[in-house]
Amino acid sequence: MNVLKIISKFAHTEIKMKIKSIIALFIVAFSFMSSVIVAQDNKILELTAADVTLFPKVTSDYISIWNIKLGMTREDAEKILKENVNLFYYVDKAHTTSDYRLYVYDKKDGVKSNCVLYLIWENNGKELSMISFFKDIKKYLIDNTQKLLTYEAYDSKTPFSIDYLGQPDKEEITLDVPSIKYKHTTRYYYSRGIEMVLQENEGKVHGVVFAFVKHK
Repeated sequence: MNVLKIISKFAHTEIKMKIKSIIALFIVAFSFMSSVIVAQDNKILELTAADVTLFPKVTSDYISIWNIKLGMTREDAEKILKENVNLFYYVDKAHTTSDYRLYVYDKKDGVKSNCVLYLIWENNGKELSMISFFKDIKKYLIDNTQKLLTYEAYDSKTPFSIDYLGQPDKEEITLDVPSIKYKHTTRYYYSRGIEMVLQENEGKVHGVVFAFVKHK
């Protein structure tokens, strides 16, 4: 009888030790995964190499396009553009603001082709404050990132929009030309640092573009 008690006690102790070991391993694994997630969230994601929609916690500050990212100086951005033989850019002098602005085009056979980006240093500031993405950049984006240029992303009721963007913080008409029935409606996602713009022509969807700005 005493032997049975000893065996039972030993078995019980062994089970408790195994449970403690499993818990300890779980804690270590959880801590490791947490550190990986944090590392991913703090890593600069390059849009031409990664599907940004797989990282919904990553804000605009940690996303680049052709190594151009928010907060960059004009000098650094222009240096990158000059060194990229597949891109062409020029300073926009047609606007009436105090901003410093650049149009960026891709090239086809070495010749300027489509306008793909619009860069803004608001109030001629030192840091790049907005990167706008136009429809012709779509072919350079990876997988579902391309959807950011579609109505599926703008429509806040679609699963894609809900999962990646969430609900907009604000919506307003940012351009309205009644004479030609042309209108832009912008939705702001402050915590993400993303703006989605719906372009309408004669009441029909003409296009969707998006922009990265500093998140709030």
